[in-house]
Amino acid sequence: MRKLIIGLITLVLTSYAMAGSRGFIAVMVDLGNQNFFNLAVYSTLRNGFAVKSEARDCWNGSATGGDRIDNLIRKKLPLGITQTLAQAVWSGDKAASQEMQAILKKAKEPDGHNDVDGIYLINAKDGKITLMALGSRGPLGKRNPTPKITIAWNETDPAAGAADFDLALCRASKPLGYHFNP
Repeated sequence: MRKLIIGLITLVLTSYAMAGSRGFIAVMVDLGNQNFFNLAVYSTLRNGFAVKSEARDCWNGSATGGDRIDNLIRKKLPLGITQTLAQAVWSGDKAASQEMQAILKKAKEPDGHNDVDGIYLINAKDGKITLMALGSRGPLGKRNPTPKITIAWNETDPAAGAADFDLALCRASKPLGYHFNP
């Protein structure tokens, strides 16, 4: 009995010690004309901002358990992801979504360690940012890809824009959590 208890404790502690945590690893494609990645909202998102409590609650309820985005891949896109394919997914083309998923299932982050959890498609224009997400492993349907989410953003207040954008990323992240394994 004593060996059984010690064995169970060891198993639990080993599992706990080996369990990692990370945020989502996602590809991000800009479909707009304003080059979203050059906007102050995006650089503020990457460099830090005050997270809204609503966003913190959203991320805590996600598959990441509170971690947000660990890596946004935007320069070294996985082989096969093109603007044309991304635009077709954006337009609701089911075959394009299937093709995109097949690419994402094979994709790894640039250092080759972790699988890609999905893709965010972004379109910034006229003081609004619209985004949607497609999870790499979830079944295609009503919630994968997600419906488009549009938020207003004020370019003169990048911190507020980044906080709003972070909340929108979380709200769209559900399909990225399908079979999420940090």
